[in-house]
Amino acid sequence: MRVGVIGAGSWSTAVHLPALAAADDVEIVIISSRERDTAERIGSLFSVAQTTTDWRDVTDAGLDAIVVSSPPNAHEEQVVAALRSGAHTLCEKPMALTSAGAQAMLEASVAAERGLLVGFGWPFSALFARAKQALDADRIGSIEHVEVRLHANVRELLTGTAELDWQQGGIRSEQSTYRDPAVSGGGALTTTLSHGLGMLSWLTGQSLDRVFATPGRNADPLDLHLAVAGELADGAGVAISCASTSARSPGVGWQLALVGSAGELLLDFAERTLRIDGARAEVIRLSEDEAANRPESPTRALIEVARGGEVPAGASGRLGALVVATTEAIAESMRTRVPVVVDRHGLPASGW
Repeated sequence: MRVGVIGAGSWSTAVHLPALAAADDVEIVIISSRERDTAERIGSLFSVAQTTTDWRDVTDAGLDAIVVSSPPNAHEEQVVAALRSGAHTLCEKPMALTSAGAQAMLEASVAAERGLLVGFGWPFSALFARAKQALDADRIGSIEHVEVRLHANVRELLTGTAELDWQQGGIRSEQSTYRDPAVSGGGALTTTLSHGLGMLSWLTGQSLDRVFATPGRNADPLDLHLAVAGELADGAGVAISCASTSARSPGVGWQLALVGSAGELLLDFAERTLRIDGARAEVIRLSEDEAANRPESPTRALIEVARGGEVPAGASGRLGALVVATTEAIAESMRTRVPVVVDRHGLPASGW
């Protein structure tokens, strides 16, 4: 299998390229980066013979699969070109800056009959997979209320005062990828909460229908924290808290509570614990390795899709597009300070 990477940088060096290099019968044919020195350094790390500063060289290489790991404002053009070239494509999150961009990618995927994945790695963690199994088995009945608490130690990354250690071989992320809204689409909303929104819809099988959001007291022009109140498509209430903690804090923290008509499900990622209180009560505690985040999983899934497998629901292009639509509504609510209805642009409200 012939693969390539567009926008090779710190994240792809730490996550995508090691997964591709470790896969059987996979050849990394070409990578691109805007800086020639960066492209050559990464190419040397992974023994990639062809490096380029022009991403179009990747889409012209006749590849089976392409990873697009460039800044978010470049995703639409590059993903559409990758799909049209005949390659199954993995796009990093956030998928796009606008719903129009996300829709263009979905349409290109359908027209090319090629798989489109988005880099949501958390659904591949065993803890969240167990929660999904319990909900799909109707262990707590119809969902009535959901609480999501999510924090990530990206404060310095978003404020530009320091960089996270997302690097390998000395390759660091560019600050504009996170600091410039024209590039990133926002702060914590696109960097962190995009994961939470994808998880919410994947777990519940529903989209948010209406949202009201506030950034609270932020000490930076970008949104560092936000609180969101909303409703799922079937009317269940949702409360979301997203915070950017300092680099001194543990990486990412999740706490989920879902209250149903027949029980409750509580997930605490830091404690690696899932509690299900229903007709059959159960407490699941996983080892640190079992519960760990698997950010490389979408890359591995791309390889399987290129081999003929199905696109995982938790990392699908449709889920990514739904997250973009929800993100737009939250951003509008933060600007206007009024509730906003999520425009799904024809995407279904449930069945994710």
